Amino acid sequence: MIIIDRLVWKKAAITNHLHNLLEMLEIQQFSEPVILADSTKQQFVAELTCKGRSLVTGKPYNQTYISVVSHSNGKITHYKDYWNPMIVLESDLGGSKHDQ
Repeated sequence: MIIIDRLVWKKAAITNHLHNLLEMLEIQQFSEPVILADSTKQQFVAELTCKGRSLVTGKPYNQTYISVVSHSNGKITHYKDYWNPMIVLESDLGGSKHDQ
């Protein structure tokens, strides 16, 4: 039961974080992803960028994302996403410098 409670808490925390982020961020454009596939491992890596701005400060939010995705039988079995947290700080979405 503890594991289920933790998963519910994590799901709620992620949902809350994304909701708050979407109120502070405007994504204006995503690039076409560059995809490198490995069919023997049923895995692919996608790289894409976005252009946007902070709705709080007006500063740019131009980010690069790298996603590593495993799949089986047409379903995603594992998803890992990488991005640069410094971009968030540079756009002042991370709060004041005293908060970091």
